[in-house]
Amino acid sequence: MIKEKISRPDIIPLLPGKLLTCTGDIGCFMYDIKHLVSCSEKMYQTLYRATLWHVAEFCQAMPYSETEFNWDNGFLLRQLSLAVAALKLRRGFLFPKNAGAESIAAEEAQWTYAIFSGSLIKNLYQLEENRVVNCYQLQGDLVRTWSPTNGSLYKKYFYYNMRFDTKESFTKRDVLMAAISQYIFPIEVIRWLSTNTDLFKLWWDVVLHQASLNNEVEAIIQLAGNKLGMQL
Repeated sequence: MIKEKISRPDIIPLLPGKLLTCTGDIGCFMYDIKHLVSCSEKMYQTLYRATLWHVAEFCQAMPYSETEFNWDNGFLLRQLSLAVAALKLRRGFLFPKNAGAESIAAEEAQWTYAIFSGSLIKNLYQLEENRVVNCYQLQGDLVRTWSPTNGSLYKKYFYYNMRFDTKESFTKRDVLMAAISQYIFPIEVIRWLSTNTDLFKLWWDVVLHQASLNNEVEAIIQLAGNKLGMQL
């Protein structure tokens, strides 16, 4: 017996990252990122586009908070606008600091990705801490309450809704971000960045939200946030 579909105007279809990132303002930010990173098409697809699609599948069309970017796609637009601002600032800096021209040229691509990805996931823990997200089947039946620690929100032919609800998190932010990161960053990213031990430590502290302003990657992201008037 086929179960009849139920009209649920309060639930939203879950979409893959490819669709979420190709239209409107989101598509414009994707265009900007591709041209700001100035890398080969293969590197862009393997590292940047894959990371962007993964973040999009976590954010879906959700707003960021009740006071900031509180509109459809607000969460994803916030992350993208911060990433673009950080990439633009990155062009004015040479990393690693006080290094020779050969080292700067050799590490340029890694530093660019570290700054891009660190800004893209800044405050992504809000997906766990300030909302309740429920997943539904096509018929409108509740399947589960989602947590980003369990992976992407996206599932084909499924729906979701959310409500803001400030709740106590039983997971520390660094642990939460470590759990999320395994679903965001392709394994190629980890292998590539880990060849640069010093940068990898800076980047990983940023990912875990444990970095100070003495961390060059974090400093660029904070400066970008300040320029956009964001609370990071």
